[in-house]
Amino acid sequence: MSLKLSRLKQWLTLEDSAKYLSLAIDEDVAAADLLQLALQGDLTLSINLVNSHYARTGLKVPIREAQISKTSIEGQTATGKPPAIHVEELQGEEKDAFLDALIETKAKSHFKAPDASGEHGEIREQMALATTTPLPQSHSFVDFKGDLLPDYSGVLEFDRDSVQQITGVWDLPMVGSESLEIKGAFYDDIEGPDLDWVKLCGVILKHPTANRWANLIERFDDTRKEVEPKNFHPSGSLPEREPLIIRRDELQRFVASLEDSSDNAAPASPDDMPEDVDLLMAAWKAHWKGRVSERDRTTWPLHSNVKQWLIERGMSDRLAGAGATMITPDWARKGGRR
Repeated sequence: MSLKLSRLKQWLTLEDSAKYLSLAIDEDVAAADLLQLALQGDLTLSINLVNSHYARTGLKVPIREAQISKTSIEGQTATGKPPAIHVEELQGEEKDAFLDALIETKAKSHFKAPDASGEHGEIREQMALATTTPLPQSHSFVDFKGDLLPDYSGVLEFDRDSVQQITGVWDLPMVGSESLEIKGAFYDDIEGPDLDWVKLCGVILKHPTANRWANLIERFDDTRKEVEPKNFHPSGSLPEREPLIIRRDELQRFVASLEDSSDNAAPASPDDMPEDVDLLMAAWKAHWKGRVSERDRTTWPLHSNVKQWLIERGMSDRLAGAGATMITPDWARKGGRR
């Protein structure tokens, strides 16, 4: 494995990724290190689905925009009458109050965040904090339309009425059964304890570049041949014989993050050094350093993209344009700005 050869590959196996990082940071790196980094959230693992696999697909919706329903059960008394059940969408001030209380309680760590399994017992208990006018002799609880992510960053809303087939490279976001499988592989590698529990939501995958998520599913049994949602259930493990990989751009990002950490550990800059210098250095590392080929202009970042990157981090439009030009290597300027 060479660093030059790796630039021709869109992704590397775990073994080759370990060799790549060993060369890039001049330290011994093993596959187990990559698994541990992935479990910590410092490195993104992916899987290459060479064969097509059944899945439910959907989007990640910001938690404030997610659809939430409130179910009220009334009449649970000794009258003998059957309870009345009312389901309505939570909206307006009531929705805002519920989410505010939910997020505040999460921030204070009063209860464990629910995983993406759809089991929202903790959320239903939290409804008591958000409901300002509880009905007498009634019980109310809420449910998100989709699966609330553990960090509360959003809700995964899958289309449960259709079955899709997916292939290609997908990231492992570590919010479903895939996290337990990686954890099991890590402990197997270091001869640690066995894991015998799974997350009910199954395997969750994320597209590397788009807001597209997938929940892998499998048939209940081989006798049900029809491709209908009712004949499938969430898959509890990653597909066999499909390789775990790391995308090349993710490896480059990780190496750059290590360099940034090293830079941050260096002595502070003089007080009179412009604050924009650090931002320009970060932009150069993010868009040019180790990411482009001098002979291949298609690898060069667009000037407009670099400028926008700087603007999003607080630089003015005028300075961002000048800064994007400033960090462009001399050989790229002579070759024509893209």
